[in-house]
Amino acid sequence: PLISRFSEIKSPYALFIGTNYAPNIKGFLSLVGDDLSYLPSGTSIHTIGSCAELLQKHPAHQPSLRSGQITHHGKLSQAEVDSALLNADVILLPILSGGGTNLKTAEALAAGRQIIGTSHAFRGFEQWQGAPGVQLADKPDIFRNHLSKVLASPQMYPPMPQRNELCWSAALRPALEQTLGTIFRLT
Repeated sequence: PLISRFSEIKSPYALFIGTNYAPNIKGFLSLVGDDLSYLPSGTSIHTIGSCAELLQKHPAHQPSLRSGQITHHGKLSQAEVDSALLNADVILLPILSGGGTNLKTAEALAAGRQIIGTSHAFRGFEQWQGAPGVQLADKPDIFRNHLSKVLASPQMYPPMPQRNELCWSAALRPALEQTLGTIFRLT
């Protein structure tokens, strides 16, 4: 893992990365909730991206901010985002609505960490719903229960060979081969 503020976190943490997009904020607040007392002692949630600007101001989270149960980092460099992904114990995908591209789902799967996400977050990634370390939860109580259990006993999952399918080189291979011909075939 890359050395950064995230590699210095010694206790288990959950990670949410998102923009200041209404479905991201609504999903996070709905599924993670206002009262974070369900989190195991010493564990925390970290948010990255422009979503943090709004979440930082959420009145119900102020006690959790002061206690360190939740930390909002805002926009970070790609190196720091990569470090956060590679050091997280679980990645959260609490998306209940919206029509985005689900790139965060691919990013979470490629990181090889445990994931708690909604069925909506896995649109287009249905084949991954039963993968080791992936838990689906569309209801707040189930989402929080999964989060509590994962943080209480985190496990790392080795990257599966098929995760390579999520990388841009694999996704673009058919188009490149069709457009550029056999001379530019990727191995």
